[in-house]
Amino acid sequence: MSEILKRVNHIDIFHANAGMYVGGAFTENSLAEIEDGVKLNLTVPLKNIHSVLPHMVERGVGQILVTSSLAAHLDTPWEPVYASVKTAINKAARIIHDQYSDKGIRISTISPGPTKTALFEGWPEDKKIAQIAAGIMEPSDVAEVAMAILTRPQHVFVGDVAMKPSTFKL
Repeated sequence: MSEILKRVNHIDIFHANAGMYVGGAFTENSLAEIEDGVKLNLTVPLKNIHSVLPHMVERGVGQILVTSSLAAHLDTPWEPVYASVKTAINKAARIIHDQYSDKGIRISTISPGPTKTALFEGWPEDKKIAQIAAGIMEPSDVAEVAMAILTRPQHVFVGDVAMKPSTFKL
């Protein structure tokens, strides 16, 4: 934070946008994969929020957006680690928002479904082919929704937006 604040006067918006896909049968995931998935999908966003929040509280304004996943809203049988961790970050964001909303801070999550990103490349090949045939979103689709969340009036709060291709079926 100190290095960022040396370069910019203040931070109005922080987007915690990192992820690592850990899918497949639970016992087929190594303990290292599980730990890495928890760290990148849960621990890192929480650390980043923890770092930026005092600055925003001091200023009395700020918007934090956390990228989660549609998997947080569905019981996806092929990704117990990923879906569980994304569910946890959604819950943490809601609770932290409630703790700090009276200080001018909004914390939202965006939960996109299948999107053509590097994360999608981690899917098993058969699931990728099937998903592309069924419909997949572009990163620009997610960016449009993220901008809608971030640009609403200060008195309006959107907690989580779950989004998916209109043809998506589990």
